[in-house]
Amino acid sequence: MQHHKFKITLHLRAPILSQTTFDKKHGVDTATIKDGEGKPCLLGSSIRGNLRHAWDYFIQHFADLPLNQDQINQWLGHQSAAEAESKNNPDSLNTGSYEPNRARLSFSYYWSVQDWEVKAEQQTTRHRIAIDKDTHTVKQGALQVIESPFKTGQEVCFVGYIDALLENETEKKNLLGWLDKGLNYVLSVGALRGVGFGQVKQVQIEEEAAQKNTSSEQPTQASFGIALELDRPFCFAPHHFRNNHFAAERFISGAAILGALARKLPPDSKLKQHFNQIRITHAFPEAETCTDGEILKTNQRPLTIPYSFVSADNAETLYDISLKNGVGLINNVAPAFEPDWKGKTWQAAEQLCGYADLKRSVHTHTAIKARQLDEIKTDDEEGRLFSMEVIQPDKRWLANVYCDQVPEAERQTVLKELYEVFCTGLTGLGKTKATATVACSAQTFDYLHQAQPLPDAKDQVFTVLLQTPALLLANTEALLTTNGGEVLKQRYAEAWQVLQAAEKGCFELSHFYAKQSLLGGRYLYRRFWSSEAYYPKLVTCAGSVFVFTVKDVEKTQKVLKRWLIQGVPTHPEIAGHDDWARNPYLATNGYGEVVINPQWPTLQPVGDAWNDEF
Repeated sequence: MQHHKFKITLHLRAPILSQTTFDKKHGVDTATIKDGEGKPCLLGSSIRGNLRHAWDYFIQHFADLPLNQDQINQWLGHQSAAEAESKNNPDSLNTGSYEPNRARLSFSYYWSVQDWEVKAEQQTTRHRIAIDKDTHTVKQGALQVIESPFKTGQEVCFVGYIDALLENETEKKNLLGWLDKGLNYVLSVGALRGVGFGQVKQVQIEEEAAQKNTSSEQPTQASFGIALELDRPFCFAPHHFRNNHFAAERFISGAAILGALARKLPPDSKLKQHFNQIRITHAFPEAETCTDGEILKTNQRPLTIPYSFVSADNAETLYDISLKNGVGLINNVAPAFEPDWKGKTWQAAEQLCGYADLKRSVHTHTAIKARQLDEIKTDDEEGRLFSMEVIQPDKRWLANVYCDQVPEAERQTVLKELYEVFCTGLTGLGKTKATATVACSAQTFDYLHQAQPLPDAKDQVFTVLLQTPALLLANTEALLTTNGGEVLKQRYAEAWQVLQAAEKGCFELSHFYAKQSLLGGRYLYRRFWSSEAYYPKLVTCAGSVFVFTVKDVEKTQKVLKRWLIQGVPTHPEIAGHDDWARNPYLATNGYGEVVINPQWPTLQPVGDAWNDEF
């Protein structure tokens, strides 16, 4: 695919209203959406929706056009077959495919006004009323105050960008033609179009050269780091079932980065040939530390909060009891684990592990019924209202890339091609289809608290912290849901032996502090596991801590070095354990990342405060 960037300038006649449901000033019923600099703007999703309606209108009313529904779906994306089936028949069992039909065009999130100076207290308003049908006077309580930053009749320019992944120059020429026709056919944009708001006067389309990140370092080693900076609020939501709210994870999965990378693979390249041998970890916000009240960037990755952390006599004081095998008291107080923590304890744990304070907000969206473009009235589509938690893009997100499994003879070529793709950025990330600027670092990014050296003596005890979730357990049917600790320990002990592969028996499980979660539902089953009988998968959550005893030093170090580079693999008895099309939780997708012997220099030692005789 070839990457192209088009600059779109919309000349509109005021009044113009692109309304938001939050961040309104006192006394204003309807506020204007503003970008990060405080400038009025339009949303790219609104532009895309108007463009789709225009193109749909063309193919419905004009025969023999060199434009068809398949082409529109390729450019703007389309719902999966299963979603379409569910929409047409709500009682359907959704036997269709959940394979995504991703758009080749990515629209800027904010289309900001040009030549606009943000001034303090800059707000003008206009008013609208409703008329009572019976009295023909103003309806009681129907006065609406609308924020209106532009003078009536004023010509205002909004600028946005469209990133396009196209096959060749012929497709580019075809797209430019239909962009011009579609956008010029749109009469108005924004809200209150039926009363003359947002009239489109002129559309300009220019192609711009795709910019490369010149501050990036070209990697020469098999492992290197990448730092992502996103251009808009973004959301990577966990899988959920029948819920109209999407919560945002505080990481960007390696699978999402690989997916965006795969769409830009050069044809017949070494990178494409060895793509399945590349591992990218989850990207976490750059770790921050607080010194004398000042927040400092660290150029390091934060650590997942371990389940072995507890509080006891003070909510803000944490202890790590990972090396304690059994129950006990701390200063004669029962320790409180994560489920019982309150705000101050969570704050202390996140600060210790380096987690930045992420700015979050909730955006509400709805679908609009498709109508003729010459019809004024539009209605929300029933049942399509949803809210989405988004994270503001004011942080760097750090991940590591491992190419150690790429054959050495072709590794440098793969590294060079990876660097060239990363330098042009990644598009279509998350639910807001964010674009990321990617900077490569010659070295991998360390953790905030660097781990100790690997164990080097027989019978030595060491800990393994799961930084990301992993599918470690197979044959989970016999596990007990209550009081099944001993059975669970036995299954974990067996699983860790299997995962040691040829070095089986080099270390043994002593004890663990772990949490599990079930993975299942219609989407995951239809998308990945439909070739087998349905049964939920049991994932071991990030933050789980396992404590082992060394039996063979040399083999133990070999296994741990392999896991640090390749990640802990999925248990081989789980169906599709090494197939990306049947298992999204592969180590190459960032899952199963581990930290060996994490250190907590500022953590309160348990020491003599521990009492296991009571």
